[in-house]
Amino acid sequence: MDSLLPEGYKHTSANILQPDTRASGDIYELYGEGKKELYDIPLEFFTLEPHRAHVFFSDNHRLQEALKEAEPLFEAFKRAPTPIEHQAAVFVVKESQLVNLKQEEWIVSNPLLQPFPGVTHRARQSHMVERYIEQQPSYPFLKAIESGLITSQGVLLTRYFPSPLLKRMLLSYYVQSLLMGIYFQYPSLSSGYYFSQEDRSMLIDLVTFGIPVYWVDETTQQVLEYVQRPHKTSGMFVPLNQVETFKRATFFGVYGSNLLSGNFEGELKSLLSGILQMRERVDHPLLKKEIPLALVTGGGPGAMEIGNRMAKELGILSCANIVDFEVKKGTVVNEQKQNPYVEAKMTYRLDHLVERQAEFYLDFPIFVMGGIGTDFELALEEVRHKVGARAFGPIILFGDMDYWKEKITSRFQCNMRSGTIRGSEWVSNSFFCIQTAEQGLEIYRKYFMGELKIGKEGPVYDDGFVDAASICCGN
Repeated sequence: MDSLLPEGYKHTSANILQPDTRASGDIYELYGEGKKELYDIPLEFFTLEPHRAHVFFSDNHRLQEALKEAEPLFEAFKRAPTPIEHQAAVFVVKESQLVNLKQEEWIVSNPLLQPFPGVTHRARQSHMVERYIEQQPSYPFLKAIESGLITSQGVLLTRYFPSPLLKRMLLSYYVQSLLMGIYFQYPSLSSGYYFSQEDRSMLIDLVTFGIPVYWVDETTQQVLEYVQRPHKTSGMFVPLNQVETFKRATFFGVYGSNLLSGNFEGELKSLLSGILQMRERVDHPLLKKEIPLALVTGGGPGAMEIGNRMAKELGILSCANIVDFEVKKGTVVNEQKQNPYVEAKMTYRLDHLVERQAEFYLDFPIFVMGGIGTDFELALEEVRHKVGARAFGPIILFGDMDYWKEKITSRFQCNMRSGTIRGSEWVSNSFFCIQTAEQGLEIYRKYFMGELKIGKEGPVYDDGFVDAASICCGN
């Protein structure tokens, strides 16, 4: 910086040095005469564009702190250009850039996805895919990173979750090294609130490659981070302050009708409260003092809402796998709006209902009165038990014995008579019918103490399930 040199000294014309290359050299050439001894050379650091600052995310503490708060992110998305039906994206490398984002800094596009011709027309297919990728608003930023035009680490803000067709670029070496997070506002332009199977697959890939993904969620007014269940092929979007709880939790779940709330609310609260207290007295891999609890439902009204509300009231992480039951033309299902007590969640499109159900991964399911959907969930938990896809543990059936006999017994006995479950009749010892929280707590106590006979070596029950009253009485 010539103006700060001692009087009489000048610097040669090559004043600008680029920090990420040695092409500029490291020799400072001075000339002239001065009366003052030259002790040091004054340098001024500046950038022409934030993206070229060559800033590492680990050194950018102000940006990191800003990203921990919901307000700056919600405000940033409010300043994104309209209309909302258009996609928009911006790459942010500084805190000052985040809090002062201008509309002109966003790249906006409205890419039109045409039907692809398929692999029988490979050249045409490849051309159309590439053209669609280049129309994405995130593409110029990702391309600039790959080309070395962007050298700072930063985060990508995008109105809609990136198209799975961008996966190749997002996971490329150079992008992966500079992309420190993806923040989005809506899961899908075409399906709104609901992720596709391809979206969920890409979420797992992004996290595997060390790129965290965050949902700036208008429904909960929180920033949610995508977290994968340990040793599972699924995950949920979780509030930032609950991430460690989610990773370490033992998962209970409530299955039941979206139409009926039932009369189990008080008993469920007592049951969950008792399990929380039981942690103080039990030392089991799934239940002990240092292990938190989570509860999963389908996220809708009725029995699901009661489950989520009880969990939240008791300080249990309230989770939901939410499927798209919104009313559409020709719909044949009741609309199930998300209940307001959900904290962590994943969403699914209706055509992936089976995949959604398979990703509950409950340690301890609890069933209450329900219809066809609950019947399906009950059958799936039974199959998972039979084939060993989950550890043997008690499955609770809450309600009258007569109700569960109508649901279960005739089918179980028919399978027994026909020989179609030969060798698997023992699944009956996995289901326990209770009417009170005390009965449920005794079932769990016996299980955690190793006193419950569940599994292939256990007894067979003609009703297809166990009357918990007989177990609680010591029979």
